[in-house]
Amino acid sequence: MGMLGLNFMTTENQTTDYVTMWVPSEAAAWKSFISSETKIMDDPGIAKKIRTWEEGECILTDPGAVHITTNTTV
Repeated sequence: MGMLGLNFMTTENQTTDYVTMWVPSEAAAWKSFISSETKIMDDPGIAKKIRTWEEGECILTDPGAVHITTNTTV
């Protein structure tokens, strides 16, 4: 979804009355602890499940590229 040239998403991690906006390529960087791993689980005749995971941390590199708006409901 988007509005005014901004992309946005909803999440249950963000509480009501808060909006967090950031510049994706400037605000943070991802540092991996463990590289990506993938496992394919075969269920013959039904499907194959593909699971992938990676462990890491998102590091805020430019606090000026993040903005939090509060009290968004009236």
